[in-house]
Amino acid sequence: MKYMQFIKAVLCLCLSLVIVVACDDKDFSGLGPVPIKISSSATSAVLSSENESSDAIAFKWELENVPEADAGALTYYLQWDRKGNDFKGANQRPIGNGIFQYTFSVVELNAALSPIYGGGNQIDLDVRLYAVNPNGSAANTYYSNTIPVTVTTYRTNYVVVTGFMANPTGGDIPEYGTTNSYAGGITVQHKGGYEYIQLMALEDIDFSKTPYSVVTSNNGSVTAKGWAEGNAITHKFDLTSGFATKGSYFYVGGSSEVICGYSSKGLSTDISGANWVRVQNINVGDESVVTGDGFGNSIAGILGNDATAGSGNADGIAVFYGTDVTESSVPVDAIFYGQIVGTGVINSSKGWGYRVTDNDHYSLTDPQTGLAQPFFGAGSNTYIYLPALDGGFQKLAGTIDDSGKWVSPRIPTNVKLVYNSPITDIESGGSKLIN
Repeated sequence: MKYMQFIKAVLCLCLSLVIVVACDDKDFSGLGPVPIKISSSATSAVLSSENESSDAIAFKWELENVPEADAGALTYYLQWDRKGNDFKGANQRPIGNGIFQYTFSVVELNAALSPIYGGGNQIDLDVRLYAVNPNGSAANTYYSNTIPVTVTTYRTNYVVVTGFMANPTGGDIPEYGTTNSYAGGITVQHKGGYEYIQLMALEDIDFSKTPYSVVTSNNGSVTAKGWAEGNAITHKFDLTSGFATKGSYFYVGGSSEVICGYSSKGLSTDISGANWVRVQNINVGDESVVTGDGFGNSIAGILGNDATAGSGNADGIAVFYGTDVTESSVPVDAIFYGQIVGTGVINSSKGWGYRVTDNDHYSLTDPQTGLAQPFFGAGSNTYIYLPALDGGFQKLAGTIDDSGKWVSPRIPTNVKLVYNSPITDIESGGSKLIN
């Protein structure tokens, strides 16, 4: 009898050990070692502007151990972070539902990484897939295995914002072709808007070969598309022709090309002789007509005034490398201005926001926690320039070096302009490039 009891005890012990080992081998999901398995076409890539249309790296995945109830409903996201950072500062690319592979082109992968990790750098990354059933609970989320990828980027941040005219004298953006008449026989015929943005080139740029785009957000609550929303919220200018020399200013905006709008004295100083890389007839009197390049159809203006305390959400200006701007696009420069940040510029619960980049006032990683903060209004990304007064040009004066690092951050100066102000009022004493 004692012998049989001993045998039963040994069998029970062995069984319990098997159970413990089996449980230890499972991950958090309780469904197996790897719910989703991901692989890549390469473990390294050296990106170059000379082959931007080529494929860089392809990722494929398959479901290994996901319940059938979730399998067909999963939405996929590719996530990456510096190697060994345990995805604390992870960035991600939405992929969608029912998709099991994604191929980055050279230009797309560089646009995703260069603003975050810098251009011309070799970056060791950890990559994984995150999947979630949007109709489920927190338990209906899954992660793949992690794979190492090394990518060498190239630099693209050669355009920065140095000033803007958001509140010109008179109407900001009267309908194209309309007129205003004043005493003394003075008539002003409107040509498509008086708001504009001043930028600086950090190298010689032929925009026909190296295109950029500029996007504005006008006091609108963010949507799932972020900067790419369009309609009356965001407006895009494509910079696909023209030339800017290193260290010089150039402009985009409404096609009036005057310094500060109009008044009873007529149009303000004609500055059409400046380097206008892109102008648009923004208000054609029909808000169903897209007047932006690809998106944007506001008849109320592209830059909000935000001149009164507590008004609306902060407005923004962002510069992107290339002309394909999506929700996932990371700008090479971005600024925001207003009286308050506003509650509508970010929706943390849904992961919506206006993306920023590492520059003089914003950071993609919270300096205190090391966590990712990709949007304006997230973490420490709350800096705003005060809006300019009526007829005022907001000059952003700082010093940037050849590497694209701000040696001294941009500080705003509200330059009050009158109808005969010279262009030197907005170009002297502004941001400068040093070697």
